[in-house]
Amino acid sequence: MVQWGLLAPDFRLKEFVLDLLTEQAAGYYDPKQQTFFIADWLPHIVQKPVMAHELVHALQDQHYNLQKILTSSRTRPTSVSHVKPSSKAMPWR
Repeated sequence: MVQWGLLAPDFRLKEFVLDLLTEQAAGYYDPKQQTFFIADWLPHIVQKPVMAHELVHALQDQHYNLQKILTSSRTRPTSVSHVKPSSKAMPWR
């Protein structure tokens, strides 16, 4: 990106991305634990839409087994069109 003139030679891209992600993350769904987490420093009025968003990921996991998709995508590319819904529902935590 430096060679293309998009970033200054001394720009710390890794630190920038990590800072951006940690300040922007309000919630996270963990398919291994089948649990979602919400930042407790957010006001309750902001936590509700974050909870709704993370519940969408929980529903995706319930029907499409996100852990299997994430694990297989590390070894080979996976197209969403090739993902088949799971035949059994996963337990909620």
